[in-house]
Amino acid sequence: MEFIALQAGLFISLLAAFASGIYYLGRERVLQQKLFDSYRKLDALSVERARKARSLALAQTGAEERGLGRILKREAQRYVYSGLERRFPGLRFEFFLLSALVSAGCLYFSLWILTRNPAVGILGATAYLLGIRMAEAVLAARAYRAVDRSLAEFLEFLGNYSITSGEVTRVFLQISRFMPEPLCSALEECYYDAQTSGDASSALYALASKIEHPRFKEIICHIESCAHYSANYKKLVSSCRRLVAEEQRSKRERKAVGDEAVVTMVIMSGLLLAAFGIVGGLIESPIWDILFKDPVGLAGLAVILATYAVFFGKIALTER
Repeated sequence: MEFIALQAGLFISLLAAFASGIYYLGRERVLQQKLFDSYRKLDALSVERARKARSLALAQTGAEERGLGRILKREAQRYVYSGLERRFPGLRFEFFLLSALVSAGCLYFSLWILTRNPAVGILGATAYLLGIRMAEAVLAARAYRAVDRSLAEFLEFLGNYSITSGEVTRVFLQISRFMPEPLCSALEECYYDAQTSGDASSALYALASKIEHPRFKEIICHIESCAHYSANYKKLVSSCRRLVAEEQRSKRERKAVGDEAVVTMVIMSGLLLAAFGIVGGLIESPIWDILFKDPVGLAGLAVILATYAVFFGKIALTER
């Protein structure tokens, strides 16, 4: 009884101290000032990162960053490709990363306190971060497919305009309303960037960095070269349209082959289940007990699952 009273007194004391600290910080505006300073520093860091990324794109040095810088750059690109930056304009990548890590840490400590097992906290925080990563990957893949489907239409609209070197970004603004996301927003931002900075080349490189599709990046780089050297846009657009049409035809053929392979794998899976049933009847023992409880069965099941993972991974890469 005395121990419980001691715990209750300690808890109340800690709560009172915490409340007093919050009240003091609020009265003296210390917490508000700290948060404002942190926000300002992170915002400046984000602007500096964007400036350096644009400078590197313009320089095209080909030098790759290593270590942590390379990882952060890849994650920032994934954040842009997923469209989260477009959906939440005020949420820069640095704030997104910081909030994800802080929330994962809070989840870790919450699960640790609730279950009294740090391993559960680690698993929960890891699953939470992997869930965020998977959501980003799904959104990025959806944006990639949208650009891939709209690329021929984009070139068709582009070919209908008589483009000069000073009007290319204005043409982007005119055709942006016919394009789906993420092309619509990216083309509009390209025009406004060019008008604000007066540098069309920088705006075009920034446009290429916002879209994941490699063929789109190549087309924008060719357009920038035409703008720089006053080349013929009509020939460029015509050759790109032929190339994109050939690629899409090849993709349709690969998709048809992939669909046939999936049907074959489904048939093979049905035969595998039938074979499991026959083997279970011959040995007069549930086959599932062997698969899930015996080491040999677990090894065989792992091989089967790895085969399926490799197969569907190859299918996804082939169709893309």
